[in-house]
Amino acid sequence: MRAPPLMKAHNGWDTGIQVQNVGQQPTNVRIDYTASGAPNVIATDQGTLQPGESRTFYTPEVQALPFDFVGSAIITSDNNQPLVAIVNETKYQLGTAMTYTALTNGATTLIAPLAYKAAEGGYSTGVQVQNLSNQPAPVAVTIFTERGEPISGFNDQIAPNGSATYYLPVVQQVGPNFRGAVVVQSTNGQPLAAVINGVAYR
Repeated sequence: MRAPPLMKAHNGWDTGIQVQNVGQQPTNVRIDYTASGAPNVIATDQGTLQPGESRTFYTPEVQALPFDFVGSAIITSDNNQPLVAIVNETKYQLGTAMTYTALTNGATTLIAPLAYKAAEGGYSTGVQVQNLSNQPAPVAVTIFTERGEPISGFNDQIAPNGSATYYLPVVQQVGPNFRGAVVVQSTNGQPLAAVINGVAYR
């Protein structure tokens, strides 16, 4: 399973990954963390789960992860027991949180049909994309208006098993009060997965 994005002390955000063993045998769960834009695993956490047992793997407790960490993770079972997981992002000082299910499948084209930049209410969107393969994934990112007109396009490369964040407020071709869509395409056929966040900091 894959989990993009993850954070540790990034603008007050931290992450907990709740993993459950839904198999019939005990298993050792391993979580490998990779920083956004980097190719190598920088930290690992692990624990043994009995059948039906669950555990939270909390980024602030992983000493090898640096502060201000943003990245992704791969969650594996050492004996191929089926796992399920949810990822919780929390910012306690604002009483804010978000949750998503860990990803198991990917596609070569990802579509975020609703994306913002400084839209009504102050909302902006980040698209966190993870490369699910062991090969580099060149990607083409295109941003469309609600009328289907492309207004920005750029290329990037995501490291094997790595991730990248595309945050609309830093895309200069997109003006404020924008609402549209983002399409991310792997140009060499490597599978991708993504989580899309809309946030309004107040």
